[in-house]
Amino acid sequence: MRASKIGGFAKANRVQLQASKDVALENYSDIEKDFINRLVADGTMQNQYIRSILETAYKTTGKNFQSVIRFLSAPFSGVEVFNRKSSGLAIFRVAYPMYVKQGLSEGVDGEAYNRSIEDAHKFVNDVHYPMGKHNLPLMAQGGDILGTGIKTAYIFKTFNHNFLLNMVHLLRTSGKSPFEIKNDMMTVAHTLAFMGLFGGLMGWPFLKDFFEWF
Repeated sequence: MRASKIGGFAKANRVQLQASKDVALENYSDIEKDFINRLVADGTMQNQYIRSILETAYKTTGKNFQSVIRFLSAPFSGVEVFNRKSSGLAIFRVAYPMYVKQGLSEGVDGEAYNRSIEDAHKFVNDVHYPMGKHNLPLMAQGGDILGTGIKTAYIFKTFNHNFLLNMVHLLRTSGKSPFEIKNDMMTVAHTLAFMGLFGGLMGWPFLKDFFEWF
């Protein structure tokens, strides 16, 4: 929203909180319902992370243990889907009226709708990351014993890995305009602020390790 100059930190919070509430109550307009269904169908709003964990578990455990894992993962699966839906809905609600205001055609077949879906798809992947085989280290993508072993060891670090890579990308200044640099720095600052608020300072990347070293 900062990039489009239509709101900042406070507005982003309000939009996200309202989207979360409406996803919980399934309170959608007709076009929003179509949007949600489309991104669920293409996998963007599916439980990608949990599915990648289950895929690994199915290859390395017996049927009885697989049933236990599937049962225990159900709450986390629901939370992941909820987070992806609410994030996507929040950006859709910002993008669609903006594109309509710019004169793009309305409706599910209109250009404003298609552009909004592209924005939401990118936003969800930027925030929650695309999870799956394509997002694993090359050596972990194979189906042999080595690949399976690396994938099993790496699977619970996938989100952390993507988060740190995204932070590095945001901190880079090469090829960015002054506005983009400022916008990315604010994103990093807000991210660390929320991590400190909800997880304590020890929730910041590597800070706990730093104190343990000394």
